[in-house]
Amino acid sequence: MTNMNKQTIYGILNESDGFSVSDNYTWTSTKCRIFWNELVDFAFHKKSNCLEFNELENQFLAGAIMTFENEDNLSQLIFGQDKFITIILLLKALRENLRFHEQRRDTKLKDICFTIDRLIHGLTRCGVIDKTNLRISVEKNSKVSDLLDILLTGKITENSESLYAQNYRFFQNKINRLTIAECCSLPNIILYKFSLLHIESDSKEDGISILESIKEMK
Repeated sequence: MTNMNKQTIYGILNESDGFSVSDNYTWTSTKCRIFWNELVDFAFHKKSNCLEFNELENQFLAGAIMTFENEDNLSQLIFGQDKFITIILLLKALRENLRFHEQRRDTKLKDICFTIDRLIHGLTRCGVIDKTNLRISVEKNSKVSDLLDILLTGKITENSESLYAQNYRFFQNKINRLTIAECCSLPNIILYKFSLLHIESDSKEDGISILESIKEMK
């Protein structure tokens, strides 16, 4: 049976035991720029040549993903993985930027950082962040990916020109231009105000069949 629900980014990340993606990321910097502009248009409005946060009552439907539970009990992406990975890269870039402000000992800031870390890395049995772990894995048959290095370390090598690295740099540059207040608020907007149509299939075969049926209807 296929389930279809509109869920926030937080809901999708929080409810799964983890995610499996293929190393077939195709989003260019142009698509990331469009996505970033959509996010900024939704989150901010211009007033006196400054960005101020909108009063956000509604959610922004950012697209759709399709998953099925694989043999490792992970949610494997069949459709929408480029947008999913892009959102994860953006959250990681925000988290790394906030690292420079953690000395402020702000409870709100600490909560945001803990939430992003927990959703990306998970917790140990003692309830602390396990920085050596990732809740997003690349399929076993795929080559070692820049994605894993970025999520584990928050850094990229200067000579890396993968799409992961290019888009991560793009987000870093955009985030560095934001104020501390904007950097603190943006993760909550992404996690709780951005939503995806989450289609959960019983199997990979069923999911592919659904996608083929949708294509035929177009």
